[in-house]
Amino acid sequence: MTSFRTYGALAALTLALLAAPALAQAPDAGADRHGQDHQRMEAMMQQHRAEKSHDLHTILAIRPDEEAAFSAFESSMAPPPRSDHEPKDRQAFEAMTTPQRLDRMLAKMAEHTARMRQHIEAVKTFYAALSPEQQHVFDALGRMHGGHGGHGGGMMHGPGEGPPPAGE
Repeated sequence: MTSFRTYGALAALTLALLAAPALAQAPDAGADRHGQDHQRMEAMMQQHRAEKSHDLHTILAIRPDEEAAFSAFESSMAPPPRSDHEPKDRQAFEAMTTPQRLDRMLAKMAEHTARMRQHIEAVKTFYAALSPEQQHVFDALGRMHGGHGGHGGGMMHGPGEGPPPAGE
């Protein structure tokens, strides 16, 4: 007499064999879908940044004489070039010695620091171009959007952008 366990195992094996063709996909199909998902996410993020830019422009009531400073500020808020976000070549990284890895990490940190310095200067230039009332609004927006941790940016960043300043 065949046990219930044997029937269960046979049923599971049969289901697995029947489902295998349905689950199989062309090798590039997953990569294609990932690329499409990535493109869609990039488009959504770009749309979100454009909406935030428009909202900030409206909230601060940017005047024509402030447009150049606002544009420079907005440009500084743009994410780094795509190559900085792409996944590292894991095999090459794992093949490095520990000192080589550390040197690479220091180089990346220096790049990030240079971008942050440029961003800070753009924020300061933009802030100086604002009227006292606009500065007050800008400061309030920074406090509202997480100047004390979380996703916001406080004074060093545009309202709601980037990590909090060091030490907070």
